[in-house]
Amino acid sequence: MRLTRRAVRRTAVAGVATLGVGTLAIAALHHPAARPLLAKAGWACPSHRVGAAEVQAARDYGLAALRGTVRAPARPALGFELEQSAEAAVLRWAGQHRLRCRSETRGLRSLECEDVPAGALGVPDSEGPVDSLTLAFDAGGRVVAVDALRRKLEARRASDSLRAAGARLAERLGGPTETMGESDAGYLAGAPFRTAFVRYRFRDYVATVAAVHLPEGGIAVREQYLAVSTAG
Repeated sequence: MRLTRRAVRRTAVAGVATLGVGTLAIAALHHPAARPLLAKAGWACPSHRVGAAEVQAARDYGLAALRGTVRAPARPALGFELEQSAEAAVLRWAGQHRLRCRSETRGLRSLECEDVPAGALGVPDSEGPVDSLTLAFDAGGRVVAVDALRRKLEARRASDSLRAAGARLAERLGGPTETMGESDAGYLAGAPFRTAFVRYRFRDYVATVAAVHLPEGGIAVREQYLAVSTAG
């Protein structure tokens, strides 16, 4: 059955809401690496059944809830240029670094790569590899989202990762728009679902770096860099 535009928009808003307080564990489950688990649970992704234009509109609608009021002075995204880096260039980059990647089309195209070395993303090797890197492309084939996930980290490593990513953003953008929790290892290890994040909201860009303590799964650290439509 074809989804209505209202249903697609509800899904987009719900997806954005997963980045809110107390629900970052759900956001981690919606990462592409967790899709098989969701499929087994019977939660099919609605973007399988809608076209590129509808998915793009839903994405823009959902991100409007996070949009700030001024343009970003810069839009760091782990070495990629939002709304500039073309899919062909990204595929060349993946080939040069001999990455294991797979493409998907869910209305819009995306590329997911596994075990990406930190150096391939322009950050120090000491930060360790990214378990799963997903790049999403707009209808024109340009990168509009970069999502990096490190899984099953012990508390000290998660704290270092969270602080390093936050420091890179602060150097380019100043203080964050929002913060939650604490970045030290003791806090993150304290209890299941213990969460910390920093977020930057601009009119054309949203960046979130978050750590969440997952039961029986260590601590996950997620970096997400999003281009936001300035229309409307």
